[in-house]
Amino acid sequence: MKRKDQISGVFWFLISLIVIQQSLSMRLGTFRSPGSGLIPLIWGVILAILSVIIIIKAFLRTTESTYRMQPKVDWSSLGKLGVVIGILLAFTFIFSYLGFFFSSFWILVFLFRDSRKWWVPFFIAALTVVSCFLLFHVFLQIQFPRGPWGIQ
Repeated sequence: MKRKDQISGVFWFLISLIVIQQSLSMRLGTFRSPGSGLIPLIWGVILAILSVIIIIKAFLRTTESTYRMQPKVDWSSLGKLGVVIGILLAFTFIFSYLGFFFSSFWILVFLFRDSRKWWVPFFIAALTVVSCFLLFHVFLQIQFPRGPWGIQ
């Protein structure tokens, strides 16, 4: 694991240098008026710092880890994964036809249906949909598709 951590740390450090170099070629602006390169620069610096931490920790580790993690595949959960992927694919198609509220609410209810109490998925879905609507539509003024009933 020590060698793999060193290699991955160097890899991500090199990626961070590319991100930083590319972001410096764009307009940075200021924090009050950010340019297109400011956020990639910040993320590049964060990635560089984290990768240096990984490299230092890997070099300071005295011995190679003897524990080998054996991958365990729980084949029974693959069906659930397929259902979730299917739901998300269906969401991409029905979102523009049924609108934000209706499609998001019912898909979230279906995704949260494993709760012990019947009202919990409905409450979480409603809270999530209203929060997203307030954040994106009201505050950020992003337009959502209207459903057949004229509701976003």
